[in-house]
Amino acid sequence: MDDKGQLLFPEGFVLDGYVVKRYLGKGGAGIVYLAQQSGLGIDRALKVLVPRHLDLEQEFLKTFEKEVQNLSQLTHRNIIKILEYSLVKYMGITYRYFVMEYANGGELAGAIDMVYSRDEILDILIQLLDALEY
Repeated sequence: MDDKGQLLFPEGFVLDGYVVKRYLGKGGAGIVYLAQQSGLGIDRALKVLVPRHLDLEQEFLKTFEKEVQNLSQLTHRNIIKILEYSLVKYMGITYRYFVMEYANGGELAGAIDMVYSRDEILDILIQLLDALEY
């Protein structure tokens, strides 16, 4: 959603071969959508940079591009892979975006509130530490 609470791209919007299915969430630098890769029918996560203030745009851009650069260098089973990075012009504004693998596992906030057994906690920690060690 933008600063006014509006979705930037509506459901069904086509962005360079990706069809927006629904809004997933918002982070510090952008909006994340579930999109389907046309032709392949594969679900992907699409993150679009949405600067909030023109005077802060360069800082948001640096953060966003650093995230893309860092993630694109990583290949690990417990780290989401960046598949594409590009620009799109929409309603007279140029937006930067990247496409990632989509992990259909629910929201982290919901998982935090769940009760886990000791073995489940150890399994999760091992996976997290394995990714961090990488």
